Amino acid sequence: MVVSDELIMEDLDIPAKPDLLIEIDNHLKEQEPCLASLSAIIARDVAVSAQILKIINSSAYGLSKPMANIRQAVAYIGISGTINIVKSFALKQSVLQEQCALNLGRFWDTAEELANACLYIGKQVKSDVPEDYFYVFGLFHNIGVPIMACNFAKYPKVLAKANEDNRFSLVQLEQKVFQTQHTKVGYHLACSWNLPNEISQVIRHHHNRRYLAKVDDPICAQLYAVFQLAENLLSQDRRFIDAPDWPYVEKACLDLLHIDQEEYEHLQEELSDLMREVVEF
Repeated sequence: MVVSDELIMEDLDIPAKPDLLIEIDNHLKEQEPCLASLSAIIARDVAVSAQILKIINSSAYGLSKPMANIRQAVAYIGISGTINIVKSFALKQSVLQEQCALNLGRFWDTAEELANACLYIGKQVKSDVPEDYFYVFGLFHNIGVPIMACNFAKYPKVLAKANEDNRFSLVQLEQKVFQTQHTKVGYHLACSWNLPNEISQVIRHHHNRRYLAKVDDPICAQLYAVFQLAENLLSQDRRFIDAPDWPYVEKACLDLLHIDQEEYEHLQEELSDLMREVVEF
């Protein structure tokens, strides 16, 4: 029996927004956004504050002088960017290892690498995408994976099969076994947490190899292309092979970003150096 996506999503255990985000949302509804007030709310949460400063002061942002406090960081990345990074950290904290059959430490290490890579590539190319979108998307493009692992006992076996047998993609196997996919679950969660619509849309379509031929939103298109490029450069650097989707999207992504072979090789070298700096940081 085929079950609709709506019914499946209703049955999934999706993390709820934490109190900090609810307080921020209420603050933004009550008055004109204020940097000082937002900074004060965030500063009360030491862990979130430390994470924001860690991200802003990382090599991926490339600041000449490190930010010393949350107010400086909020002023630099703006209210919208700050809220998106707060959501990133809060969402990461809301997925609990004891409820998940996957190794979340390894999952988040990989996701953070890709987030930094997306941010770096995004800052090197001409685009209309807000800088914080690159980091947030890189971190959460696969958020549906641990959510599915928390909800479906058989999920790790399906994930392992997809990694071992390249005849079938992960989304194909997910659809066959669970009647949904991690891209759909991730999209549902991103919408429920009010992540920017462009981020939510690309989460939904990041495995769609024909996406650039269909999408008419330039921010979505550029975010998708930067992600695909960053993912492939990391795959080549770490595993010496192309990412699974890259052979199908390479030309469209490089054309959209106006990157030729020489520029590609330069980015490859620079990103490899950056990843070593980020690990040391």
